[in-house]
Amino acid sequence: MFAVSVSDRVATVTMQSPPVNSLSGAWLAEFLRTMDVLTSRTDWNVLHVRSDQRAFCAGADLKEMRARFDAANGPDQTYAYVATIQRLYARIEQLPQVTLAEIGGTALGGGLELALEHVPPELNRQDSHGVLDRRFYRH
Repeated sequence: MFAVSVSDRVATVTMQSPPVNSLSGAWLAEFLRTMDVLTSRTDWNVLHVRSDQRAFCAGADLKEMRARFDAANGPDQTYAYVATIQRLYARIEQLPQVTLAEIGGTALGGGLELALEHVPPELNRQDSHGVLDRRFYRH
């Protein structure tokens, strides 16, 4: 799901989860493990996150989301899933290293949030960004 390389003090994490790097439970667990490995190393100063797919990251895995919603403990599963996303993004945001996202394709929902984790806080205060929210698109 991820390829990691370090060269010239830049750690590059390439997302490789066809077709659109959806935020599945397995994807999140693997990204967290990738962050564990990287944070234990001292040979990098910059985190570069990119994709080898046509999309940077399309957000939540909709099939998994449907399964969570349909489960008897759906609210609890959904809460745990969202908490995992927040934990991953907080780890990236709190890194002492410089972070950047190479957005070479679509970034939707949680994928856009992932991209925004690499925007310096001073830019976040000045610029406007949008995230599509399902509640505005009910039939």
